[in-house]
Amino acid sequence: MRRTPGRLVKRQALIMGFSDIFAVIGVVLAIAAVALLLTPPEAERERIDSSPAVVGVAARHHPSV
Repeated sequence: MRRTPGRLVKRQALIMGFSDIFAVIGVVLAIAAVALLLTPPEAERERIDSSPAVVGVAARHHPSV
């Protein structure tokens, strides 16, 4: 099988695209890690969820609350 410039370029493009996918995955994981760090702890979430303002909003949107 002869290596023509077209095949070589196609192979290089495939390799570059493959590495770009991993770069995108890395960025998405970094964003998820930052979002996780900015999420309040469980105790604080329970306090926020049980505050009267939040319960009132939930009652308006969900009749079962």
